[in-house]
Amino acid sequence: MSDMTLQQALENGRLFVVDHHDWVMPYLKRINELPGEEEIGEISPRKAYAARTVLFLNNDSTLRPLAIELSSPNQDDQQLGSVSTVYTPPDTSDDILSAHKFTAWDLAKAHATANDTSKNNFVIHLLNVHATMEPLVIATNRQLSVLHPVRKLLKPHFRSTLHVNAVLRQNVFGSGDRRKNGDIFRGIQEVTYLPSKYAMEMSSKAYTNWNFTELALPADLIKRYVVWQKVIQKKPEKLELLIKDYPFAVDGLEIWMAIKKWVGDYCAIYYVNDGAVTSDSELQAWWREVKHVGHGDLQDAHWWPAMDCLADLVEACTTIIWRRRNTDPTLKNRAAPVEVPYNMLTPTRQPGPVARGIPNSITN
Repeated sequence: MSDMTLQQALENGRLFVVDHHDWVMPYLKRINELPGEEEIGEISPRKAYAARTVLFLNNDSTLRPLAIELSSPNQDDQQLGSVSTVYTPPDTSDDILSAHKFTAWDLAKAHATANDTSKNNFVIHLLNVHATMEPLVIATNRQLSVLHPVRKLLKPHFRSTLHVNAVLRQNVFGSGDRRKNGDIFRGIQEVTYLPSKYAMEMSSKAYTNWNFTELALPADLIKRYVVWQKVIQKKPEKLELLIKDYPFAVDGLEIWMAIKKWVGDYCAIYYVNDGAVTSDSELQAWWREVKHVGHGDLQDAHWWPAMDCLADLVEACTTIIWRRRNTDPTLKNRAAPVEVPYNMLTPTRQPGPVARGIPNSITN
C-alpha cells in the first residue's frame, strides 16, 4: 500500500472487501460432497471455498487485490465455524522465484472469481433481473389496460421476459442428469457454476434480503460503499464516486439520469400532481398486486414506495427500466467474450460486440 498505513487506508476509503463468505458457507459442505463429472469411470471430487477479497484503491483509481481469504467448513463440527487460510500476492524476490507462491495466489484468485461469478449469475442477474421482475410483468398485464400510459411506458422493457423465464425453468435449471436425458445443454448453469444443484436454493435464500429500492443504481452504489456516504440518495448527480475509474458507475449514472429525466417528463404529461397518482385506480391496483401478491413474502417490508406521489412513480418506473434494460443481455448490447470467458463457444451466442449502441463498459 505504498507509504500508507492500514488505518490511513481505512480512513481515506481506500480499502474494499468483496465478501461472499456468508452466502456460500451454509451450502459449502453439501456442494463439496457432490460427485464430480464422471469421465472414463472416474469421479473427480469437488473442492470449493467461500471467499473474501480485500482490495486497495491505487492512486490511479484502479483496484489491486491485497489478500484473499478462502474458508471451508470445520470437518469436526460446523458449529465451531470455518477453517480459513489467507493468501497474498507474491511481492518479494523470494516469492518471485517460488512457483508454489505464484500457484497458490493464482488458485486463490480462481476460487474468488468462482464465488463472484456465481453471485453475479444467480443473484444479481437471475434473481434481480428475471425472477423478481416477473411479478411486475404479470401485474402490468393484469391491472393496467392496453391504453394505460404506464403500461405503454414499461411494455418495451418487458419484452420476452416471461418466455425467457419459462425457458430457464425448463431447460437451464433443475433439469436432472443431462447425460441421461440426451441433451448436454440441459441444466448447463448448474453444471458450470460453483453452487451446482443448490443454485436455485441459494438464489431463493438471497431473496429474503431483496429490496426493490436498492435495484436503483444510486442506491446500489451507496449500499456497496463505492460512493461517499455524505451524498444525498435522491440526487444521483451529486454522487461522488470513490472509484473514479469505474465505468459501470460513471457511464451508468449518466444513463440512469437520462432514463429518469425521460420517465419524469413522460409521467408529467399524464400526472399533473400527486393527486392524479393516488386517484388512478388502475395504477394503485397494479402496485398493490406487485407488493401484496407478486412479492407477498416481503409485503410488510418498510422500504416499499407508497406510490402516493409522482416522485414514487417516476423512481419505480426508472428502477424497473434500468434493471430490465441495462442488466439483461437480451435487451442491451450483445457482448460475447468481454462478458464471460469462453462465451463464444456457447451455442446460444449471438453476434457482438455491440448491437444497441450501449457501451460494454456499463455491463455489471
